[in-house]
Amino acid sequence: MSGPPDFPPVVWSDYLEIHGAAKELLAKAFKQHGIEVVTDHLGGYNRVLNHFKKGLIHIIPAMTRDSELADHTTFIEPAIYQQTYAVIVRRNKKQLPKTWDDLIALRGVAPRGLTLGDNFNQFAKNNLQIMRTTRPRQGLKMLEVGRVDYAIYPDIQGDLFVSLLDLEGKFEKTPVDIATFNLHAGISNALDCDLPLENITHTIRELIKSGEAATIFNDSLYKWMGYSLDHKNTAYSPIE
Repeated sequence: MSGPPDFPPVVWSDYLEIHGAAKELLAKAFKQHGIEVVTDHLGGYNRVLNHFKKGLIHIIPAMTRDSELADHTTFIEPAIYQQTYAVIVRRNKKQLPKTWDDLIALRGVAPRGLTLGDNFNQFAKNNLQIMRTTRPRQGLKMLEVGRVDYAIYPDIQGDLFVSLLDLEGKFEKTPVDIATFNLHAGISNALDCDLPLENITHTIRELIKSGEAATIFNDSLYKWMGYSLDHKNTAYSPIE
């Protein structure tokens, strides 16, 4: 198993292996059916996807159901978590953007590899100036010093990074609605053995219904915050 290295608390990496709520939930569900899962840090998400398509890794614990991945992936139902987005601006901005059109005259930033949905991606391609950063936290530093006018982050991830970088009180969220995605576990179609997916699916449903999936999510949030605070001085690259 591997996944995006910087999508806390759902999936994140300590540069040795993958952690996060989705990883913990999937590993628990698989273990109940006699399958041990080994995780690996492979680098950026594009590298993870390339390995996944080739069958060099077999599971991505949380991914969106993109049409371009349909030929390579068996998506496990149900969705394990939901992802929404926040458009963040500096506090006390005179005119708060409310719609996609309000972003047209502004400069934005978002983490590289972050899926924003086909509709918004097409709108952005035709109308918006959005820079992509290799390290997600870097976008907030760019926003802080005024190099961009807004930043797009998964909602809870933005909150975590703001806290980690001691930027509370400097930003505010706007009403701009980018997209909402369900996150699914994905199995590589290049896997050369059969998995008891029906049984695994039943176990995941039970973990969600019982509230254990939510507990795992909250535990992962605190684990990531603890790890990040321990590595705070090296948690992000300086702006070049």
